[in-house]
Amino acid sequence: MTVEEKAKQYAEEAIEALYSDSELMQDFVQKLKKYAKVDFLAGYNEAMRWRDPKVELPENEEIVQVKCHSNNETWYEQLRYIKAHNVWACDQTIGAKVVGWKPIE
Repeated sequence: MTVEEKAKQYAEEAIEALYSDSELMQDFVQKLKKYAKVDFLAGYNEAMRWRDPKVELPENEEIVQVKCHSNNETWYEQLRYIKAHNVWACDQTIGAKVVGWKPIE
C-alpha cells in the first residue's frame, strides 16, 4: 500500500461518513476527508525528512537513524546522539561524517 493509499484510508476511517440529504453536509464531510489526508501526508513527510546535523541536532540521548558518508560511500546506522561529546559513532571512522539524521518512527 502506497503512502497516498494509506492517507486516503486514514481519511476515510477518521472521518465517518455522515448520511444526510443536505448537500452542504456532504460537501463538509468531503472537505474534512481532504484535510485529514493532507494532515496525514504532512506528518509522514516530516517523519521521513532528513535533517542537516549542521542546522538541527536531535535531543540528548535520542537514538536516531543517521546517514554517514566517507570516501564516496554512504551507509545508514542507528546511533545515540550524546550532546556532551557532540560526536557520532561513524565520525570515528577515518574521514566519515554524518550528513543527515531523522527520528526513528
